[in-house]
Amino acid sequence: MRKYRFVVLVILIFGSALLHAEYQGETGFQMLQIPSGAAQAGMAGTGFMYADNAFSIWDNAAAGLMNSNRTISANQNFWIYDTSLSSVAYSNHMGNMHIGIGAKYLDYGKIENRDYTGLYLGEYHPWDMQMTMNWGMRLEASHYIGVNVSYIYEKIDTASSYGGTVDIGYIYKTPLRGTNTYLTVKHLGATSKVEEESIDLPMTVEAGITNLVELEQIVFTTDLRATNEFSNDFRAAFGVESSYAGLFFLRAGYSFNYDKEDFSFGAGIKLEKMGIDYAFIPDKTELGSINMVSVSYKF
Repeated sequence: MRKYRFVVLVILIFGSALLHAEYQGETGFQMLQIPSGAAQAGMAGTGFMYADNAFSIWDNAAAGLMNSNRTISANQNFWIYDTSLSSVAYSNHMGNMHIGIGAKYLDYGKIENRDYTGLYLGEYHPWDMQMTMNWGMRLEASHYIGVNVSYIYEKIDTASSYGGTVDIGYIYKTPLRGTNTYLTVKHLGATSKVEEESIDLPMTVEAGITNLVELEQIVFTTDLRATNEFSNDFRAAFGVESSYAGLFFLRAGYSFNYDKEDFSFGAGIKLEKMGIDYAFIPDKTELGSINMVSVSYKF
């Protein structure tokens, strides 16, 4: 199995180097950075290792291997000004292998179009879309790797751009009980030009450590993640979740060095095979706070 570990290491190092080499300036397709699962969002975008939904494939491409069920999940984000993000994902764990699919649709609502004099010219309707296929494999008892391949599309008024991205995820279950580490390279890819200008993707490297502690019917999980987005300074996030009897969940998180986010909060409930999660993210910009609702069903 040493050769598998070597291959994983080479892939992740190469991906990180490629991010440094390709990044040039401002990025587009910001939809790629918006979390879909309310369970993760309530923990400042962390907590995917134990999140009971299919959206974890976007957090780390190997995360589906941590879930032993077939799951379908749907999520809705709500902002002001008619902006919303709709997401749906399917996760199927098949022993040592995992496959998943997912789709996101970001609707900005209708926006007024005016010329340089301020004359009203009508309205336009910008939107983004992402369609993802996921594959993951357990290399051995403690090593997991996964890959996402996505098609992305962005439309702004009469201009549009399309492209493709690849994510690589790795998870290591350490010998310490309940402690896991992970590494993720996200949004490697390219897009078509818009009016003769290329759009840089928000390419990212993430590393983190998670811990789970069981106290009879109460379970505490924590997740600390460091992020290098190259278009921004170093960032980090910390999330914590407490659950009772696997039925009720309370969550909180904090994002460090983010322009638009700091605290986040969430809650969840499980009803037999169905789970319902809610997250609230106070936003420091004019877009207002974000409310998220996710529903998942296991079968």
